[in-house]
Amino acid sequence: MRSYVDPLMAASRCEVQSARYLIVRRKEPAVTRKMRIAALLAVIGAAVLVPTSAQPSHGPSVVRFKMIEWDIVPQNASKSHGPIGKVTFVVQNAGKLNHEFVVIRTNKAAGQLARSGSKEAPEKGAAGEIEDIAPGKTEKLALKLPQGHYALICNLAGHWNNGQFVDYYIH
Repeated sequence: MRSYVDPLMAASRCEVQSARYLIVRRKEPAVTRKMRIAALLAVIGAAVLVPTSAQPSHGPSVVRFKMIEWDIVPQNASKSHGPIGKVTFVVQNAGKLNHEFVVIRTNKAAGQLARSGSKEAPEKGAAGEIEDIAPGKTEKLALKLPQGHYALICNLAGHWNNGQFVDYYIH
């Protein structure tokens, strides 16, 4: 096989070589090649070193719960963890009785807010609530919540005592 130089390619400082395949190789100064490598490494380094607070957030979190007699069931979260910031609780009453949804910031587990046998739990630390959710209705509650533990409870007489609560964590 023969090698040849195309006059047009030679004018643009490119060299054409032939073997089994035609290979075009552009001649560029070593300095330009080193600058490209340095620029690429700088971009990769900047992407790795950007603090997470400077990275875009995923926006507000929507967490869905279904309330039935004596339980609050997460629909799109595990026994529930959410991101710091705005949280919108979407609460559906799928039971036969009225319910309420109270968000309480506390260090105590949701089931330990009051003594056993109490008709209601104290609402100290309440961040917000939805009152009187009728059977079959869905209500929303948007809150800005800092990191911590929250008890989500129905605090109508006898509901908390019968187990209508769940723990929720903001990380």
